[in-house]
Parts: sequence; C-alpha cells; structure tokens
Amino acid sequence: MDSADYVIRFNRAPIKGFEEHVGYKTTHRYVNRPAAQNQFEPYQERDLNFFKRLDNEIIILDDPQWDYSPVMNDNKFYKVFSESCSYVYLNRGKEVKIFYENFKSNFDQNDIPPSTTRSSVGFAMICYCLNRGLNISLFGFGVNENPKTSSHYYGNKPSNARVGHDYSFERKVIKLLAQ
Repeated sequence: MDSADYVIRFNRAPIKGFEEHVGYKTTHRYVNRPAAQNQFEPYQERDLNFFKRLDNEIIILDDPQWDYSPVMNDNKFYKVFSESCSYVYLNRGKEVKIFYENFKSNFDQNDIPPSTTRSSVGFAMICYCLNRGLNISLFGFGVNENPKTSSHYYGNKPSNARVGHDYSFERKVIKLLAQ
C-alpha cells in the first residue's frame, strides 16, 4: 500500500500496531460527522487525541449541504485535528447518485436500494474515485463478512451496535465491480 500515490483511510482507522498489514502511509482520511465532532458510539475507544496526532493528511469531511451538519470552519477544525492537516468537503449522497447513473447498466435494477443517501464513507469514496475514472485498489472492505455489520481491521463492533448503512448492498456492488 505504501507504494500507492494516495492512501485513503477512514475515521479513526489506526496504523500503529497494524503496519505489517496496512502499511505506514496515509495521504487522505475521510471522516464522518460524528467522528469529526469527536462523538463516540458507546463501543468505541475514547481517544480524543487521535486526530490531533495525524500528520499532514488531507481530511475529507461530509459536505454540510448533504448531511445538514454545521459548517466546519478553521477554528472548529483545528480544535479536533492537527494543524498540519487541511480539509475538503465531499457530498456523499451526490457521489453515490452519480455512481449509480454512470454504472447502472452494470446492475440489475432490483440490486439498487431505494435510498442512496446512507452510504458508508468507504463506499462514498469508492464512488468518488470511480466517478472520476481513477484506477483504485481496495483493502479491508470485508466483502465476505457478515453483510449487516461493518468491519474494521482494528476491532469489531458488537452485534448490538447501531447500523446506519446497507453494507450488504455495498459489498454486493464491490464484488460486482471486482469481476
């Protein structure tokens, strides 16, 4: 992974302790609103300094027009993130909708869920890259795991954790694209 031009990680995905499997490099990090505001689900480790330790990463945040979150101005951003980082916005819903329009001929219409607005940040980033014709390699998307839960190489969510995404659909799409 370290030989890639760009390595994108998500939310609090750590490197330390997992270098053998995930490499050392991170150029971009897509952070959803709860993580960017340092909110935690009850099962997550409460490391409020995780983002402060990041070095020279471009942080991708959900566009406030997409999720109605407060605008992250510099003052708010640097309270959570390292001053060596910068940030950009990405409209998750828009990217997923563009992806479906561009690639709908590859899917059975019954495969497309009624709502495209609740995609995971990982799936939204895949859509963003493919919408721009980028050649991507994926690692760690757990396509053969339980379709109702997210997977993290650094720890699993308990079975009673809140799930807001259709992982079964996302994994099905990733498998189709890999063919």
